[in-house]
Amino acid sequence: MCQACGVENTAAEELVVVMERIDFPSWDRDASKHRTIKATLRVYSDDVLDGKSKRAVAPNIVHALDATILMKTVLLMREKGVVDVMTVHDSFGTTLGNVAAMSQSIREAFKWTFENHCPYTELLEQTLARLDQAPQELPTIPGRKNLDLSEVLLSDYAFS
Repeated sequence: MCQACGVENTAAEELVVVMERIDFPSWDRDASKHRTIKATLRVYSDDVLDGKSKRAVAPNIVHALDATILMKTVLLMREKGVVDVMTVHDSFGTTLGNVAAMSQSIREAFKWTFENHCPYTELLEQTLARLDQAPQELPTIPGRKNLDLSEVLLSDYAFS
């Protein structure tokens, strides 16, 4: 089943990875002339490439957590009546009068995210769901120890 479009593929129709270079005309404003741009068209399959997955898992998890904190921050700011928010990837900005609200909202979002989510557990569950058979030995998820996430709410320098 294709996650993006919902189409169910039979074994004979399974998508394969296709990389096709496409040339198309473009106008270069700086040089005031026509030129040819190359683009790559990719069609993906449901196959998992082990090597790429292993290399990508850590940065993808960090990026997803950054995005979660960003979204929660924006929602918390909206609850506080702040709608002047500018974001680019994991960079947050607002007007000078709303800096204190943003600073507090980021800390609250961070606390909320890690109180309600364990990336290790989620990664293990998603990995096991993709396997035909669970391995005999599973890695143990590290415990939370005595980390008090509410301390981030009091920190002056948790985020800059």
